[in-house]
Amino acid sequence: MNRATPPSDPDDTPRLRPHRRWRRGRGPIAALALGLFVVACSSTPDIPRARCPKVAFVYGLDTLSPIEQGGRTLPAEARLLGLRGSCGYEDAGLELAYSVDIIVEPTAPLDATTVELPYFVAVTAPDGTVIDKRVFTARIEIDGSGKPAGSREEIAQTLEGVGPEQGAMYKVLVGFELPRSRAIEQWRKRGI
Repeated sequence: MNRATPPSDPDDTPRLRPHRRWRRGRGPIAALALGLFVVACSSTPDIPRARCPKVAFVYGLDTLSPIEQGGRTLPAEARLLGLRGSCGYEDAGLELAYSVDIIVEPTAPLDATTVELPYFVAVTAPDGTVIDKRVFTARIEIDGSGKPAGSREEIAQTLEGVGPEQGAMYKVLVGFELPRSRAIEQWRKRGI
């Protein structure tokens, strides 16, 4: 901000000068910012970031409704949520660590029970071929209160021989494990 100052020269010519407060604050801040920029640019080593595979739910297999248990149909919906993880490279290959939340929400009154929900984790190679698929079972206690219940499932996996150059080309896919006919039914419900 500039401000006119009262004439102080003998010839009484008005002149403009920067406001002193602005000038005082700007100099040291600009010098400090410039110094930090130079230090940051010159001393930051190039640290390669781990290039992790894409991790995703299989569309249509991330929700299950109704839930079938032991020959009966339960009035509840199960959902896969909160998929998160990380990866790193070790001598053996690509180390994956991730978790998924599985939530069961009653859609009508439901007595206390344990719901067992099989889900899969599949890994695809860069060409789309499934190179590994494992099926796990989440056991979720429903207390009969009508409130949602859930479980956080932790998964660790090693892809041997996969290095940082290839890691991001792989995919990790998660979904409910269903018979083929039920999977097709789920996809149709979701408009696939």
